[in-house]
Amino acid sequence: MLHTVTGIYENGQVRLNEHLVRKPARVIVTFLDDENGLKTLGGIPDCFNHPVEVPKVEPFTRD
Repeated sequence: MLHTVTGIYENGQVRLNEHLVRKPARVIVTFLDDENGLKTLGGIPDCFNHPVEVPKVEPFTRD
């Protein structure tokens, strides 16, 4: 199972925004490019402010 947690990298350390009580686990760390600094980290991307309209979807059958 995957679990995503936001955090901040500073002075060579990663500080997570929530406390996890877990046994040791493998992790993947991804650094996000953020033009506005850390203020927008964890916010909703601008592309979600203008949803795309989807035409009517036909029901799916296995026939």
